[in-house]
Amino acid sequence: MTILQPPVARQEPHRTIHRWLGGWPVWAHLLGLGRLVGRRYAVITTIGRRTGATRRAAVMVLRDDAATGEIWVVAGDARTGWYRNACAAPATDIWLGSRRFRPEQRLLGEDEIAEALVAIRREQPREALVQAAFFGWPWPATAEQIRELAGTLGGFAFRPARQPAVTSRSGAATGAAGPHPPSPGS
Repeated sequence: MTILQPPVARQEPHRTIHRWLGGWPVWAHLLGLGRLVGRRYAVITTIGRRTGATRRAAVMVLRDDAATGEIWVVAGDARTGWYRNACAAPATDIWLGSRRFRPEQRLLGEDEIAEALVAIRREQPREALVQAAFFGWPWPATAEQIRELAGTLGGFAFRPARQPAVTSRSGAATGAAGPHPPSPGS
């Protein structure tokens, strides 16, 4: 008598390689070596939308505004786990270089994603080429191909969260810079 077994779901070899190669910045940050990763990759911590478990993913930073601290990241595919988790519940923290912060986040629009893809291809062509090869994106690409690609991707802008004001015993609101007069309506 032969017992039929259901087929075993096998992970595609390139997915395993992507996961292994893409995970090295996470390990570097966990080992306290985030400064070696630099500011080109960020590690995003999310809460699993189904499991509730803490999840970390390394993502390439497409835009880094030093003045505001805002970074733009794009998921290689809108079905990516970290992206879907961040859509379900805000990311809990971001590691960027040697800095770690609690983020505020907003979804990027298609135009912003296209702008970021064009900029990274112009400013960092080697890294953009590797990214395109990694995700199977067109290279080189016309403006129309970039717009089409941007329509299939999802992305976020993350920036350090503003610290909530803490009220002192005197009733004055205080923040990181010291006491401030209470705001109108407070």
